[in-house]
Amino acid sequence: MAFLEPHFDPDIFVSYSHGLGPAGTGSPLKTWTNQFLNDVQGYLHAFLDNEELGRVRLWWDKDIDPTADLTDELRLMVRSAGILMIVMSPRYLTSTWCRNELEWFRDQIEDRRKHRGRIVLVRAAYTDTSEWPEFLRGESGHGSLGFQFHDPKPGAWPYTIGGSDLNRNEYIQQVNSLISALKRRLIEMRNEHENAARKKSPPVHPVNAGRRVYVHMHKEHTEANEETRRLLIDHGLVPWTINLSAGRDIRDMEKEPRLRINAMKLCEAVILVRQANDDTFDYDMFDIGISEREQAQSARGSPLPCAILDLTGQPLRMEMPDIAHFDMTQEGWQQELIAWLNTHRTTMEGGA
Repeated sequence: MAFLEPHFDPDIFVSYSHGLGPAGTGSPLKTWTNQFLNDVQGYLHAFLDNEELGRVRLWWDKDIDPTADLTDELRLMVRSAGILMIVMSPRYLTSTWCRNELEWFRDQIEDRRKHRGRIVLVRAAYTDTSEWPEFLRGESGHGSLGFQFHDPKPGAWPYTIGGSDLNRNEYIQQVNSLISALKRRLIEMRNEHENAARKKSPPVHPVNAGRRVYVHMHKEHTEANEETRRLLIDHGLVPWTINLSAGRDIRDMEKEPRLRINAMKLCEAVILVRQANDDTFDYDMFDIGISEREQAQSARGSPLPCAILDLTGQPLRMEMPDIAHFDMTQEGWQQELIAWLNTHRTTMEGGA
């Protein structure tokens, strides 16, 4: 599990631009950034990882430039991350995040500013801070110093870019400073959330606070969906759902299963809501409850239990041995659901 689970996963989301290289070649900035992040990840694993606390999860896409197309999947990943690390470069300032997604990106930055240390700025190459979006400059109106991996002169590129030994001592010094800050902040965030949970007045089911479950519902059942979400939230669960907007084209329909799978693998369980006794639910049970869930399990490398919340009050037309069934027309289904989740959590933690 991630170091900050169940509060955040991944622990750190890295936002950076691959940059451009000469025609027919790779990008030197992409190569440097991947090496830099591998160094950071290696140090964090060495200092913080253990069986009890989990493994620090640093997320970045080595192949697809995450600033080129801000997909639903990436939005979900950013929102659920503990720390947002921005690797600043001239190409970053011309990326989609800084041009076409200003309002959404601003919201992410301002929300994180409410909680100290949830934004980390790595200055990989020289940029003119007057060209930064206002919300990245900080309260003073000037770019935050962050961690500087280049000479201060205009046009400077990262220390050691291209494998050069020039400024290697400066590079190592900045990496060490960054690791110290990340270690301190990750431990602080973990302690803050654990202390807050202990001090908070205990809810009916305190052990469930912040537990994510992926919930599949058909959005045409608006009132039933809202009531189901409310009942889950009241019992300390956080329901996640992928619902693409109406008027989707074929590309949207093709990417929806991938978005579901990526959301599922970050959750504790998959819940299918049965709203009608028809073929549609049977298709959902096979496509989502079995096929997509198996892919999510494979991607995350651990079991992903599945349950049906049944609004119909009618027997299932087909039983699945590894999918639990809870009748929402009967009293006590919430307690049964929580007990089922707890059983699976205990089993996974115990390694049985």
